[in-house]
Amino acid sequence: MAKTPVPDGEWLKTAPIKQIKVRVCSHMILLPSHYRENGTCKCDDPGELVMREWGYKWSREKGLWV
Repeated sequence: MAKTPVPDGEWLKTAPIKQIKVRVCSHMILLPSHYRENGTCKCDDPGELVMREWGYKWSREKGLWV
């Protein structure tokens, strides 16, 4: 399995992810860096290449990682 490009300790950050933020993510990703400052997630960002690392495929039709 390829190592994901997540900075060391990212999973251990104590900054909570608000429940409302997690609910906007269609994949319920719990990595804080997956969320933007405005509360949206990066599932609609084709440049979020960590999604490919995790096995998601970019859907041009939907404009989302699926």
